[in-house]
Amino acid sequence: MNHTFGVLIVDDDWLIRKMVTVCLTQWPQYRLLGEAEDGATAVALAATLQPDLVLMDVQLSGLDGFWALAQMRQARPGLPVVLMSAAAQYGPAALAAG
Repeated sequence: MNHTFGVLIVDDDWLIRKMVTVCLTQWPQYRLLGEAEDGATAVALAATLQPDLVLMDVQLSGLDGFWALAQMRQARPGLPVVLMSAAAQYGPAALAAG
């Protein structure tokens, strides 16, 4: 039996969420569990859906990706989260956040 990895996509831009979703469909080992457009919703969905991986933008409306990452890691320390951003200045902070 092959294991599939459940993914939560978090971005305030619906087009980015859709593009990431389309990319995920290219790999059958990944399945989309849900989408969120802000940090608070992302944290709630991560708790409910228990994803294996979170792909999350740093710049979100309201509570940002760094806040959401801290909340998710508090609840599930080993949860893999990939922080994404088109803005290079967030790179060092994203790496420091783990």
